[in-house]
Amino acid sequence: YELLKVNFNETTGQSKFGEKGKTVITEAMRKGLVKSEKDGAVYVDFEKENLPKRYILRSNGTASYITQDIGAAIERDKKYQFDKMIYATDYRQSLHFQQLFAILKKFGYKFTDKCYHVPFGNVKFGKEILATRAGNIILLEDVLKKTIEKAKAEIKKRKAQGEEFDESKKNKDNESSSERAEKIGVGAIKYIILRNEPIKDVEFSWDIALNFEGDSGPYIQYTYARASSIIKKAKENKINKKIKNKVNSKEIKTEAITNQESQLIKKIAELPKRIEEVVEKSSPNLLASYSFNLAKLFNEFYHSCQVINAKKETKERRLKIIEAFRTTIKNSLYLLGIEVMNEM
Repeated sequence: YELLKVNFNETTGQSKFGEKGKTVITEAMRKGLVKSEKDGAVYVDFEKENLPKRYILRSNGTASYITQDIGAAIERDKKYQFDKMIYATDYRQSLHFQQLFAILKKFGYKFTDKCYHVPFGNVKFGKEILATRAGNIILLEDVLKKTIEKAKAEIKKRKAQGEEFDESKKNKDNESSSERAEKIGVGAIKYIILRNEPIKDVEFSWDIALNFEGDSGPYIQYTYARASSIIKKAKENKINKKIKNKVNSKEIKTEAITNQESQLIKKIAELPKRIEEVVEKSSPNLLASYSFNLAKLFNEFYHSCQVINAKKETKERRLKIIEAFRTTIKNSLYLLGIEVMNEM
C-alpha cells in the first residue's frame, strides 16, 4: 500500500458485524420475513426477485459472510448516512450482492437503493490467474518490483538512444533515477488495470504496460514531461507566457488557430464531463481512455505546431494551451493515482 500510495480512512474486520447481523435476522424472524429449516438454519426466499434462496444463518446459530454483510451495511448507514455505498469485488460474487441488497430491501432498509456492486475481473499472466486464495498465487508486490526494475532498464535504453531520459543523476525535481523508475513502474501497473472495463479480465503484459509509444501509463507520463520541457525552454528564453483568461481577437487575427490547437482545446475542456461519467458509471476506464486520447492530441499538436520559434502572439497562445494541457493531464492522472514528472 505504501508503494501504491494507498491510504484508508478506516480499516475494520468483517467479523465485527456478525452479532449485529444476527440481531437483525432475529427481528426479521419475529416479523415472519424469513424461513427456517428443521435443523434451525435460517434462509430467505426470493419469489419476486427470481433469485435462488439464500441461507443467512447457519443451523448452529453462527454467522456466515452474508450475516456479517447485513450487519455491516446497517452499521455503515447509521455511521455515515452515505449517499452511495460501493462494493468492489470479484465478479463471481455478483449473485451474493444481488441477494444481499434484496434481503436488506425485504427487511425494510431504505438505504438499499444507494448500494452498488462494482464487479471486477481477474489479472491474467498467460495461463496463470492472479488469485488470493487458491491456485498459482502471484503477489502484487512482486509484480510491482519487477515492473520498476524493467522501467529502470527502459530509462537506460532510451537514454542510450538519445531521448530525453537521464538515469545517471537527479532531475530538477531532485528525483533520482530509481524514484523516477518507481513512478513509471507503479503508474504502468495502475494504468494497465484501470484502462480496462472493470468487469473484464486484464491480459497482463510487461511489453504493453511499459510501452512508451502506445496506450500506457508511461506514454502519458512522457507526454506530460514533453510538455514540461517546452515550458522550461520558454522560461530559459525568457518568453512571456503569463496565462490570460481569454485569447483576444488581435491574437486570432494575427495567425488563425490551427485544427490541432482547436482539437486539443476542446479535449481539455471535456475533463469535468468525463469525471461526472466516471462517478455515475463507477468506471475509471473512461478517465484512463480520456487521458490517453488527450495525450495523443497533444503529441499531434507538438509535431505540427511550432511554439518557441512561432510569432510572438502565436507563441504566447500556444504556451497557454500547453499550460492548460499540463494542468488537465496532471489532474486526470492524479484521479487515477498516477504521478507525473517534469523530466523522465
